[in-house]
This record gives sequence, C-alpha cells and structure tokens, in this order.
Amino acid sequence: MPRKRKYDLETMLWAIAEIEKGRTITSVSQELDIARSAVRIWRNTYLAGGEEALRPSHKNKHYSAEFKIEVVTYYLEHDINVSACALKFGIKSSHTLSDWIFQYNEGNKLKVTGQRGAQMTGKKSQKAKS
Repeated sequence: MPRKRKYDLETMLWAIAEIEKGRTITSVSQELDIARSAVRIWRNTYLAGGEEALRPSHKNKHYSAEFKIEVVTYYLEHDINVSACALKFGIKSSHTLSDWIFQYNEGNKLKVTGQRGAQMTGKKSQKAKS
C-alpha cells in the first residue's frame, strides 16, 4: 500500500530554494507551520541525493541482513551520527537505522526486511546506544 505524504515534492523544493536564498530553516518551517527538523531533513536529503532522493517511494524498501550489519558496523566504527550514516547509505529514516543499532546492541537478530529467512545476530558494542 502506498504511503501518503503530508507535503509534496514542490513544497519541499520550495523550502530548500528559500534556504539556499539565505532564509533560515526556522523561518521557512514557521511559514509552512511544520517542525524545523522536517525542513532540515528535507535539505540534508536533497544535499545527499538531489531531487530524486526527495521523491516519494511507492513501496517499502527491503534490506538484507548483510546490508544492515554493514551499516551498523560502519556506524559503530566511525565518528558519525545516526542521521548522517543513514543518509550515507541511502536509508530514508534515521529511526530505521536507530532500530537496527538497538537490536544489534541488544544481541538480537537483524532479519531481512520484508522477508522471512536469513538472520544475523549482533554483538554488544563499546559505542553508546543512540
């Protein structure tokens, strides 16, 4: 089932253009009556992947267990925040990555997204949970 977006691509691109013209994220978010964090995410997503990265996805993305382990391991081994790591690997939501990190640190199995089958078990790490 496709997801319904609250804001269309045109609105997001307008907000990004306003910021590039010199307006603050705060002023743009106030004009749109939305959270600053939403506008900041649009801008960061745009900077990382261009207009295409902002386009809506009409189906859920499936991630392999190996990919999840690769991303979590990268996060744990580098001085990077969750949002930046998610952007680097093309994961739309930093909350998705936070969930993987939590599962990994708890020693739970990271399963293939959207499929039954392959699982990988995480290990406790030295890095603090996010």
